[in-house]
Amino acid sequence: MSKIIEMNSLIVKRYPYFILLLFSFPLLKENLSSFTFLIFAVLTIITSFSFPVKEKKNKSIFYFTIPFWIILLDAILYGRLKESSNAINHALLFLLFPLVFYLSPVSLFTKENLDRCFNFLTWICVVLGISYILLFILNNPLSSLIETKYNSSLFRDFVYSETKIFSIHPAYYTSVVIFCMVFKLKKYTFCPKKIDLIILVFLYIITFLLLTKLNIVLMNVVLGLFFLFHTSISRINKLVFIVILVLFFIISLIYVPGLYIRFVEIFTSFGINPTGVAHDSTNIRVAIYTCDWEIIKNNFWKGVGFYDIQNQLLNCFESKYHSSFYENHKYLSHNYFLYILLGSGFIGFIGFLYFCFKVTHFALKLNSFIFYVFIVNTFLMCCIEDYFYRQNGIYFFMLILLSYFKYFENLKAEKLKNI
Repeated sequence: MSKIIEMNSLIVKRYPYFILLLFSFPLLKENLSSFTFLIFAVLTIITSFSFPVKEKKNKSIFYFTIPFWIILLDAILYGRLKESSNAINHALLFLLFPLVFYLSPVSLFTKENLDRCFNFLTWICVVLGISYILLFILNNPLSSLIETKYNSSLFRDFVYSETKIFSIHPAYYTSVVIFCMVFKLKKYTFCPKKIDLIILVFLYIITFLLLTKLNIVLMNVVLGLFFLFHTSISRINKLVFIVILVLFFIISLIYVPGLYIRFVEIFTSFGINPTGVAHDSTNIRVAIYTCDWEIIKNNFWKGVGFYDIQNQLLNCFESKYHSSFYENHKYLSHNYFLYILLGSGFIGFIGFLYFCFKVTHFALKLNSFIFYVFIVNTFLMCCIEDYFYRQNGIYFFMLILLSYFKYFENLKAEKLKNI
């Protein structure tokens, strides 16, 4: 019995380090990420029962489970639980993360522990970025990093299609990178270190190399806003920095072939339907959104059920487009807001908007520049991707959101102690 008590006490002491397991997710395949979450959940249950101080739990954390209940209730109302199992499974982390974090001791989510986790995540992103580059140059000349083939970046295609060791999508990886960059920027302004500056430059470069349009634009906007409003340098220096940033972006746009093609594609392909094998990310998205809205118009109030979204979209593609883009790939809505509206109709969509409101309300209470950037990036990604449908998207979102939620609860508890 004494050995069990000793082991439980050790788990409690080491718990802030166990949470680092969760922050290793960009390096891991989805099944391994799920396994590390399971380990963390078991350790959390042990810690919650062994923790020496009984803490008051904030049940408002369960507002963040709303998307799961929308999808589950929709499946029950349609009587299609079995057919909807895939959609329910993809939303399960909306339920599991709040349950596990609800049991986590609030007092262990200190600023020091949070910084350790974010710093660890930053190094994970650096290791992953270096691994991408090394794997690429082992199979291709170094100059190919910025070369294109068939109007597509060789490096991006390699990361997206040929890197079997890692499974994170470039768009999702660069979202994590932007979060880590803002974290390092804040640290660098308070305590300048050369290593942090090197990390910032590397993360900036890898984001450009992976050519995620939204995140490249957002990254530069965030850098500009940060130096304008969150540094104490003179106005002249701020202006110089902004000019350099804009010039660098324009020069990169002109002289980096893959980057130029990705941005020009928005204008050249927007009004052109995909035909045969002539399709790209822009006109495929336009085709998907066109079908999204066509289906929504006919099923606005009740939706089509999450189990039937892919079939409805495929029928629409086949009737409207003579192209190969949908033949070897099953597409969803490519917009998580529309995914909810397509699946559950107007009432489910209102429920999801309420979830977004609760997240935004928490962001305003926390009042953190890093968290603001994180939330804006998340909502923007939900507008162009099935962001919460993919495990890496929902995993990253819930991990950061609930880490900050517990940290904020710890801050409130500490203030009450000092009254």
